[in-house]
Amino acid sequence: MEKINRKVTKANGDLVSFSNEKLIKSLKKAGASNDTIAIILSKVKKEYYSKMDTKDIFKIAFSLLKNMQTPVAGKYKLKKAIQELGPSGYPFERYIGEILKHRGLQVRVGIIVQGECVKHEVDVVAKKGDKHYMVECKFHSNSKTTCHVKTPLYIHSRFLDIERAWRKQFGDESMFQEGWLVTNTRFSEDATQYGTCVGLKMVSWDFPEEGNLRELIETSGLHPITCLTTLTKKQKQKLLKKFIVLCRDICQNEQLLTEVGVPQAATQQVMKEATAICEVTP
Repeated sequence: MEKINRKVTKANGDLVSFSNEKLIKSLKKAGASNDTIAIILSKVKKEYYSKMDTKDIFKIAFSLLKNMQTPVAGKYKLKKAIQELGPSGYPFERYIGEILKHRGLQVRVGIIVQGECVKHEVDVVAKKGDKHYMVECKFHSNSKTTCHVKTPLYIHSRFLDIERAWRKQFGDESMFQEGWLVTNTRFSEDATQYGTCVGLKMVSWDFPEEGNLRELIETSGLHPITCLTTLTKKQKQKLLKKFIVLCRDICQNEQLLTEVGVPQAATQQVMKEATAICEVTP
């Protein structure tokens, strides 16, 4: 495959060399064939302009994938699909809960927990064996939004208040073992440094190197319904309002599509894409 030796502008404004390898890797991860990848690289080269934005490269690749390998297009847009779980953060909280369930944890979402001083609403409370976890989810619909140090500072203080209450109730061997802070974008350097220092498990789109959000999603195979290119934005929002966040839910219950107004003629197309994304047999 011919290399593209050009400069592109990242979402954060940095000007970097275009990486063939990075594009190829992301396309292969999504399941694109070698022929499709070659066509996409050729198209990007042909349409390149000075300081081209990475968003434009994504649009070119996604458009071609949608026409050539529709389920692959759904997987390729994973990061954008997570951003489309908004506008509220609740679907993202449920989605994180589902990922933790897949990892064998018992999960409750949106729980009011009494601290020593005040009550706190904890996004996700999880348990596995005798270990307990509290998870705060920070959702952003804009990929440029960064979680700064004030977020782990605030989260850590809340978890300390709850931990003190639990120690009083259950003794020195507190039920609470670990606090998590999960975001779909990125942490600032100070946020990562502080969170790690005080013992928070920090998880962003690409942090840590092993066990980041992208990896947790890809290893679980739990893709959000917003990955589906055969559903309209309105239909996706209706599903989210019914607390349906996974493509798997649609694979297991076709009736959900009827309930949100998907025409019968389009249902099989949606089911075909959802099944291919989930890699399950209906």
